[in-house]
Amino acid sequence: MMKLNNENYEIWKILMEAILVRKQLRDVALGVTARPTGGQNAIRAWDRKNQEARAELQLAVEPDQLAHMTAELAPEIWNELERVHRSTGFTTRMGLKRTLWKMKMKDGQRMASWIADVRGIVFQLTQIGVSVPDEDFILALTNGLPPHYENLVLALDSTPSDLFSVDYVIGRLRTEESRQRTAVASEFGGTDSSDQALAAMLKRTGTAHITCFSCGQKGHYQANCPTAPVPPRTAAPTRPVGSANTVTDEGFDAAW
Repeated sequence: MMKLNNENYEIWKILMEAILVRKQLRDVALGVTARPTGGQNAIRAWDRKNQEARAELQLAVEPDQLAHMTAELAPEIWNELERVHRSTGFTTRMGLKRTLWKMKMKDGQRMASWIADVRGIVFQLTQIGVSVPDEDFILALTNGLPPHYENLVLALDSTPSDLFSVDYVIGRLRTEESRQRTAVASEFGGTDSSDQALAAMLKRTGTAHITCFSCGQKGHYQANCPTAPVPPRTAAPTRPVGSANTVTDEGFDAAW
């Protein structure tokens, strides 16, 4: 059973359709196969599948959705749920876009799960007619990453355009996750390899695992590199004593 609302309707529909396909009820539930007009056996077989499909739909949602599922025919229930939950208005578009740009990877979340979360919002946008360019998908993926992926994000920004693609970025993200998990587990003796433990370790290590692009040492970013050359400071020009812009004791006394 899944809580059904406007935000997750498209995902619910995919899962529900998969269940109906597995149970050979999809064509009846979606109205692909209409109720036959003749042949008692064919009519009884269709009615039985319709009842089974109707029951599957009703059992797949929480009770608050049953008010939309009172029709006797499964296709009518399917269409009513789409009418209620598949909103394509301005408010829905703005809400989904805002969700996409505010998404953040959770502590301990695996990269595959994070990518799936972002893909889910992108899919919902495309289902209501909003085009999401690959560039926006990549930006959402990388903007929501925790700080210990910052070096990778900077490296991705300098990737040649002929290599830069969604598949390339996803591959780099998964490789970096594997590298970080292996490094942290090795550093802490590999005593606990759970996602939550590794996430906590990464937090505790702070910038210990960060490699500076300037000096190649670990523990800091390039902007904070202690060995980076300091630009010379230009001394402020001094004015000779007694110049027109210098206030002397005599001038001060004279002014009074």
